[in-house]
Amino acid sequence: MWIKVDPSLQEYYEDANRLIGLASNQGDISFVNEIASILQKNYIICCASCFEASLTSQLLKYIEAKAGLGSPLLSFVQNKAISRQFHTWFNWDGNNANQFFGLFGKNFLSYMKQQVKDNCELDQSIQSFLSLGRQRNELAHGNLIHASCNTTLKEAYRLANEASLFVDSFTSYLDKFASADEAGRCS
Repeated sequence: MWIKVDPSLQEYYEDANRLIGLASNQGDISFVNEIASILQKNYIICCASCFEASLTSQLLKYIEAKAGLGSPLLSFVQNKAISRQFHTWFNWDGNNANQFFGLFGKNFLSYMKQQVKDNCELDQSIQSFLSLGRQRNELAHGNLIHASCNTTLKEAYRLANEASLFVDSFTSYLDKFASADEAGRCS
């Protein structure tokens, strides 16, 4: 099992648990529940934000490596495909990342469908990623203060750990696909 959550998410999780522990020592259950609710909602939003920043940064670095630093292609992609577009990449109500994979073309979509089918850990990672993104949207667009959150801090941490595999390995799938595609053309 992949366990490699971003260090800032790890630190938040540990700090949140310390705060909940301190609140518990006060003996006021209502206060503990309120603190836990605030922290778990915020943690979900932090996870989604962290994953967005990571994926967009990785894609920009990947394109920069392929197109070259200062390339007009890099600027075009950053301005029209990446900047403020992350929310459109995924079908947040779905249970797969096919909409995202399809943005890279039908051959890559087919390739990734097979990768996900062959790798249950990757499939679970994508589902955890989408779950956090979906919950983030529900919280952010559903009046955060009054929105209820059924995911505990511990569950959100587990989802973040699972989602990290997809987020951290995505550009490696682009490389593997490009290598396989190139090898196929050379044959």
